[in-house]
Amino acid sequence: MMSWSSSQWLFLSFILGQFNVHYVASSWPSTNSSNIQLLGLFENVSNTSESSKVSVHSRAMFKAAVMVSQQYNITIEGQLIEWQSVETGGNTINALTKACQALSISNIVGIVGPQLSREAHLIADLAPSDNLTALAIVKLLIRFNWTSCILIYQNDAFGSGGAKVIDEAFTNNNLLIEESIIFDIATLRIRRDLKIYLKNSATRIVVLWVQSKYMPSILRFTLKYDLLGPHFTWILSSTVSLNVFDKKAYEKLIGLFVIEPITENVVNVPINTTLINAAYQIWQKFEPESFPGLTKLNYYALFALDATWSLIQSLEKLCSTIKTNSSRSCWFIIKYKYSDHSDWETFKEKSVIVWPGNSLVPPTGRAILKGIPLRIGVIESVPFTIITHVINEFGQNTTKLTGYIPELIELLRKKIGFIPNIDIAPSNQTYIGLIQAVANGDYDIVIGDVIITAMRRESVGFSNAIFDNSLRIIMRKTPDVSIDLLSFLKPFSQRKYNEKLQNRSILSQITMSIWYSFGNIVGYGVGFHVRTAAGRLVAVGLYMLSLILVASYTANLASDLTISKSKDIISSIEDIKNGKISFNRIGVFIGTASEDYYLREISSDNKSYYPLKTRQGLYDS
Repeated sequence: MMSWSSSQWLFLSFILGQFNVHYVASSWPSTNSSNIQLLGLFENVSNTSESSKVSVHSRAMFKAAVMVSQQYNITIEGQLIEWQSVETGGNTINALTKACQALSISNIVGIVGPQLSREAHLIADLAPSDNLTALAIVKLLIRFNWTSCILIYQNDAFGSGGAKVIDEAFTNNNLLIEESIIFDIATLRIRRDLKIYLKNSATRIVVLWVQSKYMPSILRFTLKYDLLGPHFTWILSSTVSLNVFDKKAYEKLIGLFVIEPITENVVNVPINTTLINAAYQIWQKFEPESFPGLTKLNYYALFALDATWSLIQSLEKLCSTIKTNSSRSCWFIIKYKYSDHSDWETFKEKSVIVWPGNSLVPPTGRAILKGIPLRIGVIESVPFTIITHVINEFGQNTTKLTGYIPELIELLRKKIGFIPNIDIAPSNQTYIGLIQAVANGDYDIVIGDVIITAMRRESVGFSNAIFDNSLRIIMRKTPDVSIDLLSFLKPFSQRKYNEKLQNRSILSQITMSIWYSFGNIVGYGVGFHVRTAAGRLVAVGLYMLSLILVASYTANLASDLTISKSKDIISSIEDIKNGKISFNRIGVFIGTASEDYYLREISSDNKSYYPLKTRQGLYDS
């Protein structure tokens, strides 16, 4: 009928209902007449409350396949093939223990099962491998141009094994798993705050790799916190029943993808209907209570039939020359099918995928902000954000925001369509406090003159820079020196002792003074001569004074020019490091990137600077 040489996949855009079958008492014929036996391993067949329909259907088809081989008179070493079946409870150790016990007391020539991959890595597997499942998921993402996803998997061999093959498949196809999140099957809880992480993540594709029995609890959590449609697209590794959810939640469940196995006839692949009908008849004859009808048969039951019949054919071929032909097995869903020989192809039956939010347009796989309220934090910083208080038409005092940042927010709102809820940071808020507020979830984003540093990148993400900035040193400007070229004459008074120079005009006095000084300095003479001893003494004094005045004027002029051309004390960061000025004379604005730089590059985390808490403090201190 079917072989394991090829498998196909199909994905569902709606979740189908899952039904449970109650514990059944069967009357299959005894199996003690042959030494050639096949062992079937099934998860949960005889639970005292309810049995899994997968296990019940799979076990029935396993027995039916063995009995069909008896009807066809297929023998191994002259003996008909019989069967044994045991329950594993989904536990790897149970599967291995019971298989070893059966092998020790019976002539087991082959094992069929178990269903779960966490057990199958030790024994065998009923269904196609996790590698094919992972490849199908990869091709699905590629088809819709999705480049990344979040992976949620359970913490056991099934989950970790699936996560490993999915990661390898993504890496080989240049896709990205942005985050892997563990679902703890012991506590039935996700080990991280799924709500915060999903809403802060850029990707909107979530792959859920857990057993079907864990899916309802996870999906209930996502429904509670609005983590399904229309904001997120979920890809499930197994089917979940809609009956466990309130009908009011069905709207949110639209658009869930399910990767699950199906049979060939759904995708019009030829099958051995004679063999299948023979198995159905045997099942209905010996266990009619569990036979669900042809339309409700679990696909894993056909995989059990496929595996059992393939094993019987292999044993027969090994021990005889009888040849039989087989067809392919397949996995399917509505709208698209996937084969390991090709890719995702459109299913022949016309159907429409209804995406999350009742949309007919495939999602981009990235976060969309249209219609989403955003808590935007801004901080007063001229000219980026300017806060003014105005009185409105009702006489109320209101706050108005102007500047580059408010205009940028309005432009982004028009282009993207989000709903801005602008929150002005308190006047004592620091830039480090803004970063921490985003990390804590107080703001969705902060827009402002925030400097990007490596330490801050560890806490939050940054967009591309919208303006350039640099670290600067601000020093008090040296006041201009008033240069007085005649300051050397200040020791002299305006009182005149020479009678000949009295009672003259100011211009005449200035002219005679200049002439007298010049004449005595150069030795030319001044028109009147000294005749007395006292006069000569005064003349000598004047000569000496003239020399002193010239020297004083020269020194005063040189000093003034030197002061006017002097350099600042600090010319670079290196001067501060070298201690040219005292560290307690260095003011640093706390809570800024400047403080981080000073502590890291200059003081080695020693807060020896003068802390500045306000912008006005930059100018007043």
